[in-house]
Amino acid sequence: MRRLLSSLALAGASAAVSPAVQALTASEVFAKTHHAIYLVIVTGDEPGVVDVVAQGSAVLIAPGRFVTNCHVLERGKQFVVSRREDKVIERVLLVNFEKGRDLCELDLAQIKPGFDKPVEIAPPDSLHIGETVFAIGSPRGMELTISNGIVSGFREMKSGTKMVQTTAPFSPGSSGGGLFDDQGRLVGITTLIAKDSQNLNFAVSAQYIPSAGISPAELLRQRTGTTATDNAATQEIAFERQERLRRQEQDTITARKKQLEELVPPAQTKPATPVSASDAQSAAARKPIAARLAPYQSLGDRKLPARIYDQMAKKGQLAGLDDNAAICKVYEALIRQHVAEHLRWNEGGSYVAEFRIQLRRSGEVMFVIPAAASGTERFDQEAQRAIGAASPLPVPQDNDAFAKMSEITITVQAPARVTSAPPVPVAKRTNEKAK
Repeated sequence: MRRLLSSLALAGASAAVSPAVQALTASEVFAKTHHAIYLVIVTGDEPGVVDVVAQGSAVLIAPGRFVTNCHVLERGKQFVVSRREDKVIERVLLVNFEKGRDLCELDLAQIKPGFDKPVEIAPPDSLHIGETVFAIGSPRGMELTISNGIVSGFREMKSGTKMVQTTAPFSPGSSGGGLFDDQGRLVGITTLIAKDSQNLNFAVSAQYIPSAGISPAELLRQRTGTTATDNAATQEIAFERQERLRRQEQDTITARKKQLEELVPPAQTKPATPVSASDAQSAAARKPIAARLAPYQSLGDRKLPARIYDQMAKKGQLAGLDDNAAICKVYEALIRQHVAEHLRWNEGGSYVAEFRIQLRRSGEVMFVIPAAASGTERFDQEAQRAIGAASPLPVPQDNDAFAKMSEITITVQAPARVTSAPPVPVAKRTNEKAK
């Protein structure tokens, strides 16, 4: 009987133990969480201006709501979240600012589908020293970069904020990214790198995120409530200015089209013939390439695009391209040349930086997103500044061609260093006559 009771007791004990949760691999954690990690771009006072003053990372922690570090945002006024692989560029508004804990929250300026799958936030105190963690962010603008390490400690700041110390590597641009446990749950926001130290990296504990665990009803109340922070109100005014600028630009385009129509001699009166979309497209394609190459805004030399086209065609650089692709190739060369004229770099070097640019119809640069770094941060910053200084960039009048280059990727290359040549000796001339 005693042995029977002992057996039952053991059986009951084993039944009460829940099976251990299996740890996810790095690829499984990435697959579960990467959809909620974004690049955040910080610009200056005027919306649409290319003055990018900072960039970092952000994590979707509730439908349409992101968390990042306040130090990423503090130098700018306008904020954008972006992800290249999904062609996402969306303006966001500052809604929560907790500088003491370096946690700020951003909301989409306009709620859109595709932002309704936030990350899962781990319960407080669920993380332990020695556990594996994964950092996902946008170091140096390189989106969706994952690294791994372990939890090497917990530290408390002077403010009382709990920080997670980890060996998972961070880099500049990782600030505001996510630190995840081996279940793919958010445990921290990657924030600090200790200077002059080896692999001492810190994340603000996710338990301090203002909207952690926020209900859909409360989120809706916050968005539809009458109260708003001064920052949000200021940005609403800024976006109103942006809309006004957009309308003015559209009015300018309409007026320009009207002027062009007035220059065209009236056709002989005859019954109107229905034109199909394919016929209209083929008519546009039959338009002379020289006319389609005309610039939207003055370049000082309106025939320059046509000359560049002829030069590139002779070199075989346009072989196999249709007219639209050829026009884009020509204007990309013009844009690189235009940006190079504004580049202030006399240190030489074989530096090449790559940027993704979004353009208005007028050629004005809306946003510049670093796509590939040169390896020298000073050159990358100067190249980005030069793109902004060169705005508006040359774009074609032709709408079909511009539609293919409203968002392009360009490279900026460091010019060769110019060194002054030694003086050339000049032979002395003499007027003496031979004796």
